[in-house]
Amino acid sequence: VSSSVNRKVRAVVTINPYAEFVRRVGGDRVDVLVLVPPNADPHTFDPTPSAIKAVSDAEIYFKVGGSLEFEVSWLGRLQQLNPNMMVVDTGAEVKLIGAEGHFDPHIWLSPKNAILIVDSIYQGLVGIDPDGEKIYKENRDNYINELNKLDSEVNEILSNLRTRVFVVYHPAWAYFARDY
Repeated sequence: VSSSVNRKVRAVVTINPYAEFVRRVGGDRVDVLVLVPPNADPHTFDPTPSAIKAVSDAEIYFKVGGSLEFEVSWLGRLQQLNPNMMVVDTGAEVKLIGAEGHFDPHIWLSPKNAILIVDSIYQGLVGIDPDGEKIYKENRDNYINELNKLDSEVNEILSNLRTRVFVVYHPAWAYFARDY
């Protein structure tokens, strides 16, 4: 890995929320490609040829983990295209909800999980770009402080509710519900 001042780590993420996580930790040292664009369904989306080409040049892939269908279908093929690309399972430290073979992939919707995800992104970036460790650590710590504050605010807002039942359109809120 070159330590050129203008060099940027080429990172790939599956979905947009992860681009935010990577940008917050990586700052100016990282360029992020999102494979599944906003409003596309990560359960059924197929990457474009240009996205596949971009993955072949990537240095690191931050996967959601769980059982996100896009990753189950595509990640193995993308790794074959780019065997030198580091793959970081950002859900590795999250206590997943589900059963063997199928876990709820919506782990980022809980601030408590987001803290674990952000830390795994930090570790991956340091692994691929050790020269940026100080910057990545400062960015991670600042972001985790914000996420801890958000966690406290959510706890406070929800503390006096008389009921803990809510209705959702898409079953994506299991981790949030578990944590609060």
